[in-house]
Amino acid sequence: MSDVAVRERLGASRTIGIAGKWKLDAKSVEPEHPAALIRAQAPTTVQVITDAWGAVPLFYGLFGGDLYIATSPDLIALCVPTELDDLSVREFLATTQLSFPNTLFKDIWQIAPASSTTLTPDGIVSSSRYWTPPLPIEGESVPAWAERLRESVTKTFGRIRAELGGKGAATLSAGLDTRYLVAMATRGNLLDVEAITISPIRNQESGWRSAQHICLA
Repeated sequence: MSDVAVRERLGASRTIGIAGKWKLDAKSVEPEHPAALIRAQAPTTVQVITDAWGAVPLFYGLFGGDLYIATSPDLIALCVPTELDDLSVREFLATTQLSFPNTLFKDIWQIAPASSTTLTPDGIVSSSRYWTPPLPIEGESVPAWAERLRESVTKTFGRIRAELGGKGAATLSAGLDTRYLVAMATRGNLLDVEAITISPIRNQESGWRSAQHICLA
């Protein structure tokens, strides 16, 4: 935990966490204006440049022909006729996380960090990344990084098993990220995994095929 005094407000712990991850002074990533909301009407074009560290997330929504941009999806949801997104809520309850760029609200999305994005009331016109996080060690081959990842995931599952017992739960779809993690846990007999696949139906079908492939079902 950083000993830097960060102003008490919602999101202070997030700022400290990001600073710690990137080994930065918390003050260097602390947003000066933690809450902002912009409403743009056609034919306005807005260019948004997000910070490289993701310390100040930005979100956008399209409602009634207007473009809304804010530092929190809640701010947009307070101003427009939206409702909770059923799939995102299920994902959050199952994993405590949300897949990018989704939020808990329908038609409100996150803008990618470290990017320059042009938006209009019709949606995103263009988006490009201006910075990519550097690799911790230069010159490593792809197989070497794969082995590093395997070792790291194995240690994580081993710690979960030691602390919480031999059972765990994970989301599973056709995506490489979920398939890799579930396969690592089960094939190495590290965890007895309960795989959770949520709607839409194409995701359920893909998840079932993935489960059969890695011997979960």
